[in-house]
Amino acid sequence: MSGARGRQTAPGAVDILEEATHLIRLAPAGTLAPFFAGSVPFVLALLFFWSDMSRNALARRHVVTGSLVVAVLYIWMKAWQAVFARRLRARLSGEAAPQPSPSTARLLLAQAALQPTSLFILPLAALVMLPYGWAYAFYQSLGVTGNSEAAKRQALLWPGQNHSIIAILTLLGCFVFLNIAMTIAAIPYLLKTLLGIETAFSASPMALLNTTFLLIACGLTYLVTAPLARAAYVVRCFHGDSLSTGEDLKAELRALGPGARRAAAIVVLTLALGAGAPVTAGSETARRAPAAAPRVPPAEIDRAVRNVIARREFAWRLPHPPEARPRQGVVARFFSAVGEMTMDALRAAFKWIGRLLERLVRSWEGRRPETGRGEDLGWLTSVQGLLAILLAVVACAAAIFFWRSRRRSVPMAATLAGAVAAVPDVSVDESTAAETPAESWLERARDLARRGELRQAVRALYLGCLSHLAARELLTLARFKSNRDYQAELKRRARARPQLGSLFAENVALFERTWYGTHEATQETMRRSLANFERMRVHALE
Repeated sequence: MSGARGRQTAPGAVDILEEATHLIRLAPAGTLAPFFAGSVPFVLALLFFWSDMSRNALARRHVVTGSLVVAVLYIWMKAWQAVFARRLRARLSGEAAPQPSPSTARLLLAQAALQPTSLFILPLAALVMLPYGWAYAFYQSLGVTGNSEAAKRQALLWPGQNHSIIAILTLLGCFVFLNIAMTIAAIPYLLKTLLGIETAFSASPMALLNTTFLLIACGLTYLVTAPLARAAYVVRCFHGDSLSTGEDLKAELRALGPGARRAAAIVVLTLALGAGAPVTAGSETARRAPAAAPRVPPAEIDRAVRNVIARREFAWRLPHPPEARPRQGVVARFFSAVGEMTMDALRAAFKWIGRLLERLVRSWEGRRPETGRGEDLGWLTSVQGLLAILLAVVACAAAIFFWRSRRRSVPMAATLAGAVAAVPDVSVDESTAAETPAESWLERARDLARRGELRQAVRALYLGCLSHLAARELLTLARFKSNRDYQAELKRRARARPQLGSLFAENVALFERTWYGTHEATQETMRRSLANFERMRVHALE
């Protein structure tokens, strides 16, 4: 069946995606395992290859080997995704899980031969824009059918539905990508805020703006959204084939129990015999038989309909009954919805934890789990239990914070006390300048100036500036930071004292001209650096 009639019977894009979501949600873990067994190695290999080619100076020596490994894993991924699609198709048809057969080998060979061409065809189709929907549907259908002719027929079927599915999946992918990217970007700040762990990303947020970060976010987005996309085209191909094969009707018949199938066969046989029997004058008894058959009461029919509608596979489609609630403003409704969602998520999490603990306790006692005994740990899911656990978590976090703060203050005081007695070394790295007090750096600079070593004295004053600002918590010294980074950080933290930033910038310029440049250190340079240092100490105390 094709043409106008096929287009009229096309299910909607939202219906296809809902059916695909329902199919994945009810699928066992063994159905999803082939997809991740093929996709995860390819994504990891691609990330490693990209990072190695971007940062390794000797990448040219093994670029051929790395490319070959990525290509083989790409074919491996497409083959396992075809197995995943085949299992979904069997589950959708109500058949048993497919076993390895010659058709499976042909399916995998078709993926290895035709799927790599999508790396060239899909980008070209995306540039032209118009044929992208048909090209995408062709390669997705090829992963389901394993036949290029069947995939071509499915790609040309129902173009409006196909483009709507692509648009919805693209929008979903954008939202998933943003969520994953923001989560990855927030992890360094959470580690620094909650545990005090300083990373390169929390110290310099611009470090996240690299291709590796974007590729990681894209890879995780693909692993999250690709199963739904493949399942959607499995459902689409199933409905497309049903136009000519009636596969959907066969699936509904397979879903019936043995008793229902026997009853249906008897009804069909009775209708066939009744249609072929001759109508005679002596068939008065047969005509009166239906009238004499007992009628089912309407109340019994209504009760049966309500029981069927209340099943799990139909109940989620029913509209929610309206609730009489007082009128609230937009802000109140928003916070109320957020609170309800949060409490529902917490209740579900603690229910799961309660069931896990209950199973552990029963396994330790050597007893099998029994139904009806969930009351032992039911307090975990109550409001009081949630509040108690949250308070315990907050108390533990506060204890860890104060313990780390006290442990950090003792070594810092010992380090500063030892640094006073030691003679500062101007050849140390800038990131360790805070280990020596600013007064020691000032005395070291004056001593070097008296001996005529003005270049060393200017560097000592520069290290003293860093130590003084770090002691005032206006700078955080690190090996990877440059002088421009320190100036930007000081400008941000000392926003109310702009003179501090300008004085520090002038001392940095004098230091760089004499230490890295060709300018000679003079008494005037030393005098200006020392004056700026003294003024910075005054402004830092304000």
